Amino acid sequence: EIIPVTGVQTCALPICLMKLADFGLARSLTQDNEDDSKVLTDYVATRWYRAPEILLGATKYTKAVDMWSLGCILGELLSGKAIFPGTSTMNQLDRIIEVTGKPSPEVLEEIDAPYAATMLDSLGDVKRRNLRDMFPNAAEDALDLMSKLLDFSPVTRYNINQTLEHPYVAQFHNPDEEPVCEKPVEVPINDDTKYKIGDYRKKLYEDIVKKRKEQRSAKKTRSERSEERRVGKECRSRW
Repeated sequence: EIIPVTGVQTCALPICLMKLADFGLARSLTQDNEDDSKVLTDYVATRWYRAPEILLGATKYTKAVDMWSLGCILGELLSGKAIFPGTSTMNQLDRIIEVTGKPSPEVLEEIDAPYAATMLDSLGDVKRRNLRDMFPNAAEDALDLMSKLLDFSPVTRYNINQTLEHPYVAQFHNPDEEPVCEKPVEVPINDDTKYKIGDYRKKLYEDIVKKRKEQRSAKKTRSERSEERRVGKECRSRW
């Protein structure tokens, strides 16, 4: 989940960096996509930052849920308080729909949650709220980005690349300093089996030891190659 307390901020003016931490509920998308019968947890992420598809009970969702959380955090940064402080799942949906409006049947199909329509119908008519009224002092670019992150549809909701290229954050966007992981991240232990704490700890220690051995081996190999080049250069100079 992405919420304000899972970020670690480090500042060395004029540069401030934000890193994500606390991956306790993280899942491997590669692992989950291999088997369509597997479902993702539908009770995940702190309620105030929970994407509508999760609130509606979808068990197949994407990285779009994190983009929704970013939209909530952006609103909180602009207003100084949580923008959807729901007291229950239904109250949370009610507060969201005040801003987004009720989704179309096509969007509900994208979400693919069996009870979504029934849940939304039970809310009745909801009075809409305008982002400009909620954030009277916010820049137009900020409101535009927030509206694209707080899109009820997980399909058309802004992804991370679109967000980085948005005018509101353009001055901070530097592709050279934003590395992208080109390979899938795989969890080395079965994500769908619950083990004892000791088993997780043992596997973690084994992976740390293995990684350090690989690093030492790579360092030794580089050193040996450097020595071979040095010796070769000396031999050539003598001849």
